[in-house]
Amino acid sequence: MVVFLVLSILALSAIAPKLPPMPYMMGLIAMGLGLGIFSQNSEYFALGTTLMELPPQTSLLLLPLLVACPAFRWEGRLLMQFLSPILLLGIVGVFLAAAIAGGIFIAFAPLTLSGAILLAILLSIVDLTPAITLLHREGSSQRLQILWGGESLFNNATAIALFVLLEDILASEKYGRGIGQFFGAWAVGILLGSIAGGLACYALQRWRESLLLQGTIATIVLYGAFFGAEILHPGSEAIAATTLAMVLRWNLSTRLKQKHFQKFERVVQGTGIFAQSCLFLLLGLTLARLPRQVYGSSRVWLWLAGALALVVLARGVVVLALMPVANFLRDSTPFSFSEQLVGLWGGMRGSIAFALVVSWKGDDRDFALFLILGVTIVLGLLSEGTMAQFLYRLRLTPSPLAVPLQKATADLAAKRQTLEGLFDLDEIESLSPAAIECVKQEYREEVYHAEDTLAQLWTRTRIDPEIFQQILWLQALAMEETGYHQFYEAGLLSELAFVKLKLRMHLKRDAVLAGFIPPPFYLLRNADTKIQRWFARLIGIISFNAQFAPQQNERVSTAKYEADGAIAYTCKQVALNFHRLVEDGNFGLMGAKSCAKVYEEDSLVAWQSLDAIAARKPDFAARKQQEAIRRTIRLLDEFEC
Repeated sequence: MVVFLVLSILALSAIAPKLPPMPYMMGLIAMGLGLGIFSQNSEYFALGTTLMELPPQTSLLLLPLLVACPAFRWEGRLLMQFLSPILLLGIVGVFLAAAIAGGIFIAFAPLTLSGAILLAILLSIVDLTPAITLLHREGSSQRLQILWGGESLFNNATAIALFVLLEDILASEKYGRGIGQFFGAWAVGILLGSIAGGLACYALQRWRESLLLQGTIATIVLYGAFFGAEILHPGSEAIAATTLAMVLRWNLSTRLKQKHFQKFERVVQGTGIFAQSCLFLLLGLTLARLPRQVYGSSRVWLWLAGALALVVLARGVVVLALMPVANFLRDSTPFSFSEQLVGLWGGMRGSIAFALVVSWKGDDRDFALFLILGVTIVLGLLSEGTMAQFLYRLRLTPSPLAVPLQKATADLAAKRQTLEGLFDLDEIESLSPAAIECVKQEYREEVYHAEDTLAQLWTRTRIDPEIFQQILWLQALAMEETGYHQFYEAGLLSELAFVKLKLRMHLKRDAVLAGFIPPPFYLLRNADTKIQRWFARLIGIISFNAQFAPQQNERVSTAKYEADGAIAYTCKQVALNFHRLVEDGNFGLMGAKSCAKVYEEDSLVAWQSLDAIAARKPDFAARKQQEAIRRTIRLLDEFEC
């Protein structure tokens, strides 16, 4: 039976990424509930009885994975671009929402003072993963995904710290040390998580070929940092786990080969889903033990309806009150009212709230568990069922024509390349000229149909000039990104340079979706920030590697040089492609010429940057050019073989 249960969890975890979040969660909760009810009515079912007798604090063993796995998803370099709104929503927003809900609960709810405060904190936890997944699937702005994903990370860490600290303070009745402990938790968590993450990254690089060993090391370091932070300063454990995951992501994405990093990333994602599955099963078992009076009273159901209204109200106040402040603090594109509404409607209570309420030791746990589960299910189903239409109404997703146009453009380029390759067959004497001509004619017809399809799609976009301009630039960005991928796959770009170029493409695409046409030319830094240099020196000292910081500086300079070279060449090719497409008549004349001109200017700026580096560091430039030439020669030799 144990084997069957474990296999069931693994199976559901494996297919979870393909399922809507709510039905997946509800299925596991129902499985746990059924297991618990069956165990209570059958004395022969020892497994269910054993699981139900586990102490409430068991769920805390899953908390490090529930915190760290989502944090590993996000690129810290992008989060830094939106730090002010993320900090406001993720930290101040928790205090504001908890104050609103806590005041109502203290005044009216049938709860103790500590129960009302802790329940308010749990209902202030948000998880916008479903909304972020939908934004990604629909091709929406990357900055929206980063904003609400970053808020979820900081929201979870803040809420866990508040819950742990206030639970201890309310139990001991020592109310004068709360603020100091909270800020101390952030300081200890960030410091410990950074050090642990740097050391883990150093170890994972040494055993990059062994995925099992990497996973083992990462798990040991994660739990060591989590429980070490809990011992040093209660409340800092989630902050340490979040920091560790982000430091690992920041470093491994540029230090591991892309294939190794993607494998490790899939392992992290699967581990997080498995931890969530175990938690939902444990939640179902806990529900099976709920006293009937908790859910059998009409008053409790009225409180559930009131909690739903209160949560939506508190979330609305947080988003609509803090986002104007965040826009004021930022010196770049403000977030529109439509973009703010995504965070209002997309937030739902998730696994972090369940882990904390299951581990709650107070008398009000059963009532709090019922409210949190009810609020999560109702708001989750409403959000999941309406979010796609919601985004479409707010015009936060690109035009539906963008994807077909990109596919048609790629299809036309592939068919043209194939047709050009057929002319080389004329040099093979053993092939029949008639057979070759027949195949050529077939491909000429396919190229003609592909050109016609592309022309029809572009004709449809010209109905709305604004949509036409946006799609035109999205096509240009797709061509540019493809060029960088080709450089990387050919071995002409390092991991760090490739990551920098991907981040640059995210920023340019978001600018286009926000209406900034043409998008800005984002310059790449030629050196790390002071914090990054200090961190590199710290890791070098801890790992007894005096060359770590100089090597890091060399990597950054090399990445900048390689990226500028890729930008100079790729932007020039995009401009040439647009000139060719203008000649074919597939694009609007003025819009395409304007786009080609901008890309020619971008290429010129990148070439000037390369010339400046060559004038300032001639030995460095000569060495990097020689390395690029050698790589190209090796690539050609492999191709000829």
